[in-house]
Amino acid sequence: MKNQYVNDNSLTCDVADTPMLPDRPGRVLAFIANRGVNPVFLRFHAPPKDSLATVGSGILLVAGGGSLTMDLSGMFYGAISGIANGGVSECTIIEVYEV
Repeated sequence: MKNQYVNDNSLTCDVADTPMLPDRPGRVLAFIANRGVNPVFLRFHAPPKDSLATVGSGILLVAGGGSLTMDLSGMFYGAISGIANGGVSECTIIEVYEV
């Protein structure tokens, strides 16, 4: 039987590439919410991390509550990074994974 672990973090997404989730083959749930006042763009990286997050590219999390939820029906197991546009933005990240 595998053990399940939960990471529940607050993170300041910077105006430069900011790591949000690592490569995690055992990921079963991931939630990223932008609680800040600036939009955040997410970059999904194929292992190994292939390039930096850039403004205007990737998945947009709008300011004040934009979010992304992934479960086993559409999970991405690679690293995810983000970049804020116009100034830093506070994000909440929840990840459940098995080892």
